[in-house]
Amino acid sequence: MSINTNPLNNPYCNRMATVKDCICSSCYSRRMLGTSRANCNDPWTRNGKILSDSVFHSWDLPDLTKCACNGAFRFSSHGELINEIHLINLCSIARRNPDITFGLWTKRVDMVQANLDLVLDNMVLVASTLWTDVQEPELPDGFHKVFGAYTRGYVEETGVTINCTGKCKDCMVCYRKDNGIARINEIVK
Repeated sequence: MSINTNPLNNPYCNRMATVKDCICSSCYSRRMLGTSRANCNDPWTRNGKILSDSVFHSWDLPDLTKCACNGAFRFSSHGELINEIHLINLCSIARRNPDITFGLWTKRVDMVQANLDLVLDNMVLVASTLWTDVQEPELPDGFHKVFGAYTRGYVEETGVTINCTGKCKDCMVCYRKDNGIARINEIVK
């Protein structure tokens, strides 16, 4: 399960999508919102507005304990942090649901690092690389994992090990902080 926002109306996503060779310039989510996930445009736009306009009151926070999420919940399978209010609200959702592990994938490392005091123990921070084919991406301070995307040609040329199957529910490697795996590598979608 995840809470998603629309990358088509996120200023950060729109700016990064124009940067040559940035992974955002070939964003799978943007592509899908024009085809197989077109029905998600409106709800994900609403999610983005709700999450980024104002800080939630305690009574606005969802209780996710009864959702069938295998003990793990993803922030932003689609989309990216919009602003600090968005980050604050995600941290509040994690606080409201202490028995669930929340994974937060983001390219906005600086924003998260400036707010590490808000991050809870039940959150796993995963820094996504901005560029494809980064041989050994650095694990940013305060983060638990770094996620890189690789082209097939680069993998064949360098032997980078792909350890992301895309079957999160079965794998759960990204949701475990202390499993000895800090780099998650996936083939570009």
